[in-house]
Amino acid sequence: MPDSTRWYLLIDATYPWGEIDIHPAQKGGITDTFQHQNCNRYNPGLPWRTGNLCLKTSLRSFERRGYDVEPYGAAVRLAWHVERCKLWLELANANQLSCAGEPFELPHYPAKSGNVVAFSENAFSLTQWQSFPETAGLVRLKHLNTNSRVLFINNFSGFVKNTSIAVPWGDYLDRNSSKEVVGIWILLRTAPMLFPWQAPLTWSELFKVAAAQGIALESRLKDAFCKTGKEQPGFVLLGFPVASKIGEQPQQMHWLAIQLDKPQPMKGFRPNSSLLLTETAKYIFHPQREILWASTQNWDRSEINARGKLASPITSRSVLLVGAGAVGSALAELLSRAGCYQITIIDDDKVEIGNMARHTLTMDSLTAYKAEAVGTRLNKIFPYNTIKHINKSLKKALTSNKDLLMPYNLVIDTTGSDQVLYELALANYMPKSNFISLSLGLYAKRLFCFTALMSAAIAEVFRNEIQYWLLKEISDFKGSELPRDGIGCWHPLFPARTDDIWLLVSASLKVIEATLLESSEEPTLTVLEQQYFKDRFIGVSIVDDANYST
Repeated sequence: MPDSTRWYLLIDATYPWGEIDIHPAQKGGITDTFQHQNCNRYNPGLPWRTGNLCLKTSLRSFERRGYDVEPYGAAVRLAWHVERCKLWLELANANQLSCAGEPFELPHYPAKSGNVVAFSENAFSLTQWQSFPETAGLVRLKHLNTNSRVLFINNFSGFVKNTSIAVPWGDYLDRNSSKEVVGIWILLRTAPMLFPWQAPLTWSELFKVAAAQGIALESRLKDAFCKTGKEQPGFVLLGFPVASKIGEQPQQMHWLAIQLDKPQPMKGFRPNSSLLLTETAKYIFHPQREILWASTQNWDRSEINARGKLASPITSRSVLLVGAGAVGSALAELLSRAGCYQITIIDDDKVEIGNMARHTLTMDSLTAYKAEAVGTRLNKIFPYNTIKHINKSLKKALTSNKDLLMPYNLVIDTTGSDQVLYELALANYMPKSNFISLSLGLYAKRLFCFTALMSAAIAEVFRNEIQYWLLKEISDFKGSELPRDGIGCWHPLFPARTDDIWLLVSASLKVIEATLLESSEEPTLTVLEQQYFKDRFIGVSIVDDANYST
């Protein structure tokens, strides 16, 4: 680090709001790349380089110096960033930009390819790699049908027969992938970087980094390329173990992707001849050629749900959801986004235009079975979702398969139907499996959440628990004019707005979570009620009949 360096501060026109970026100057600025800095390259046509500093305390590791709140006053915000820059320079000069116990961070590999390559790695798959007999081979990727720029890894195989690692995905990726792309994978010992924290930008730099790890990468790549024969590789994947925090043991494998250029036609060679492959490999991996880094993402479940999920005793359950109406579709969405990947939805209703007022589906699903349409939608959320459907009523499904409930240890009824409760009570079920019933009161002012273990008595116990509340519902809304489905229709519709339904279903998930984690075996009816004060909504509360009877 020189004694004196020049920098450019790029300030948004909306200052003190907007972004503030700090870049090294082209003349007199630093040319190396350090931690907490983007790849510091020459920036054609501009007086500053590309190495923008990462100074935000909410995302980086400088809280130990006390700079944990960024001010937004016009007189102080710019000065705060300059002080952060000075601190960064001090730590970089002392080689103290990271310390043991802080989150591990990879260098910035500037993606020049527009493609994204998805992989799935965790602690378990790391043990697979540690015992895998080969350190190089072929990788097979598939394009996502709905977005050709997104590819996901389907299978790793070695050059020796019968050595492979399959990547398990959910139903959606299995059914919605297009043509396969072949690539080369090679294991490295650590992340490839030039001192102090620079991503290799040419093949020559990458070969140099690998050589420092004792790996003859150039010869291994060329050898692997020639072994592909007719299968023209489109990518090179470099894998290496990484830790969650600095100084700790590796916890998973990480992959970097390089998109390979299409080789130029070469005259004088037979197609797919060994000499042609050799010359093509020399062209593609020429030391002076620039590396075309592609973005990579870990789509492992732990990564996807890092923003929040239900506890594993819940997400590991196999769920049967009876009913795909307004309540069922909302609950299914919440469960699947919170980490419940295995759900079977049963419903024989079809989607109508009137459902759009409060259903999670759209007009694209009109005339489709609700269960199937909801399942299709939920399978698109996460790559591991395996949401299945049964386009039958529960009665018909049980008639054709009396053991329908046996694979499920959590059965949820959202139909609000006494008939469904009766049929569930008579069915065969797994011992100690949980039962939950969600039903709405009129206008969705209340939601009734009944939890119990599956038994032949659940219908009777539920009726006894809810009887008081049914009478109260009748009393509270006596004389109310219910909406009807068109002119001349004598069948009233259930009155409730979307926000009321989603509000109460969201609150009920908290009740469900607590009940399942407590492993309570006692039947319990929890009543959630919207609360108002002087006609102003103030929240949702749990109420009981004692409060009302007194």
